[in-house]
Amino acid sequence: MTGVQASTVHVLLSTMGYSSAPGQKVTITGIGEAGDIPVAADYNGDGLTDVAFYQPGSDPFGANPDQSYWRVCNNLDCSNVQSYDFGFREDVPLPGLNFDGNPTTSEIAVYRPSQALWTWKQIHPTLQPPVERQFGNQLSVPLPGLYDTDAATDLAVYLPEVAVFAVTLASSSWTQTLIPALFPNDCVANDFWGSGPSTRAGCFPVRGMKKHVFSHYVGKPPFFPVYVPRDVLSLWKPHGATWYTRWDPLTFGEPAICALGTVNEVPLGGIGTSTQNRNSVGYSTLTTSQSEAWSAAGTLKFRPGPCGTASTQTAPTMSPKTMVFPTSDMTGDYLPEIWFVNPATMQATIRQSHDYATQAPFSPIQVGTNQGSIIL
Repeated sequence: MTGVQASTVHVLLSTMGYSSAPGQKVTITGIGEAGDIPVAADYNGDGLTDVAFYQPGSDPFGANPDQSYWRVCNNLDCSNVQSYDFGFREDVPLPGLNFDGNPTTSEIAVYRPSQALWTWKQIHPTLQPPVERQFGNQLSVPLPGLYDTDAATDLAVYLPEVAVFAVTLASSSWTQTLIPALFPNDCVANDFWGSGPSTRAGCFPVRGMKKHVFSHYVGKPPFFPVYVPRDVLSLWKPHGATWYTRWDPLTFGEPAICALGTVNEVPLGGIGTSTQNRNSVGYSTLTTSQSEAWSAAGTLKFRPGPCGTASTQTAPTMSPKTMVFPTSDMTGDYLPEIWFVNPATMQATIRQSHDYATQAPFSPIQVGTNQGSIIL
């Protein structure tokens, strides 16, 4: 997380129980300015996260004011920051992607909405010329991810004007377009000025939903099957509280349709089911969060994928402004925790992933210095 105005990075360490006490966290200054976007990822191929910022546009009085820059540290060491001029002011940075499927090489990438242009280049171990692919249109929602099992980043977009996903795979060198999913017409927001709220709302894509699929066998007989998490295509319809999900994103057909929640709930993408997902077919759990009243207990609603039995749990005390989202694994079970962050105090109450009903032993924690903090 970073305090935007102070340009300071605070890193809470798992080895210190995510303590924010002085001497138990890492504080980094001297990198990042107001307006920069934090893009922490592994840029040197060592498997560890590097502190990094994307600067969208440079000096407005400079020779090329639209030029953007990437500022990359070596893990938590920012004494020798690497700088790369790549991208323009309007571009959306895409950190942490891997276009060649090799984890020891690293790329930086951006998406340019006005041209529907994706461009990336390798920066480690050697600097390579950029690669460009045009895919989508000016209204597209970029959704890059792993849609097959080759470990290389595929490109995907959601076209809200027609409620259609499109995917192009790394295995085709991002040259062949698939339109794998058919979604209902009521996902199209085709009546922006009408009186019916359902026609105005349409649907929006939910990031992080996955299905674990068979990839390959390892070892000697009896062979051990390896299952990998593959991104799927999922939409949430607020009015009607309905999920539409294509669990097999590269095949044609209708999506699974599951009712869950009510209109004033927030969908949470990427919630897992159990650690067995790593060893067999497994699905993300359809999950929503709702704040009941000001400073009162909220609710979490779950429905195992594809369309299992729904269940409800009480969430921590939360106001309508409480930020709720899943994070990376913090307890070693390969599943995300759910954070409930009070924006007034920047204190997080964390539900542990083994059942999402138990408060984590290191909870609550201080995750920011002020309301301008960004949580990563």
